[in-house]
Amino acid sequence: MKISYIITTIRPPEMAIKTIASIKNQGVHEHEILIISPIIQFKNTFQSIDNVFFIEDKENNGSVSANNLGCKLSNGDWLSFLPDDFFLKNIDINEFKNFLSGSEMNKKTFKMFSYHTYSAHKITGAYKTPIEEPYQIMHFPCVARETIDSKLSGVIFNHRFQHHFCDHWLGFYASLHEQYEPYNYSKFKQPSSPEFINLHSNQQFTNSNFTNSDLQILIKLYLKFKENPEISYNY
Repeated sequence: MKISYIITTIRPPEMAIKTIASIKNQGVHEHEILIISPIIQFKNTFQSIDNVFFIEDKENNGSVSANNLGCKLSNGDWLSFLPDDFFLKNIDINEFKNFLSGSEMNKKTFKMFSYHTYSAHKITGAYKTPIEEPYQIMHFPCVARETIDSKLSGVIFNHRFQHHFCDHWLGFYASLHEQYEPYNYSKFKQPSSPEFINLHSNQQFTNSNFTNSDLQILIKLYLKFKENPEISYNY
């Protein structure tokens, strides 16, 4: 089993390098790490690290298009989508691989896993959505290639989004079509939750600011889904 780790970044390379180190610290396993960034000056820094490949984000149109680009250019059996300030910690890679290929995962219509669980109905403030049905927000997903190809129109996030709420749409769409344990994509038992580390809170290094346009896109997709539940994921 090969895992493709896709990291989008516009911040100083030191941040993503720490994320890369956390991946490699899990133990030896077949993998590739794709760094997607519009900053071409980072290329030599990243490509000096084994199994790390730099891909220039020429469109520079937000994290959604960057992640979809990484999805298209990766070749792993499973794809993990991580930000540059997210650390994998205390994960036994062999147990994790067994989980991904195990019987419980194989029962899923959507073979995917969220590194961090958020219930949509516990979200308040700017990121609260009008969706009434229960669903799990797919915050930093790990998804089987077969699911991306057969269920998600060949992308990880709907192309209409730019930065935000794309993980809401993924979780909602999958939960409403799931035939086995809807709303649950986070059953992997690990000693400690993955660690979030934000070393640069300065706004100049933030990947994006909240955009109301992404919320409006989610609302439009939701209403379209209510009208026709058979619409494609990347409608």
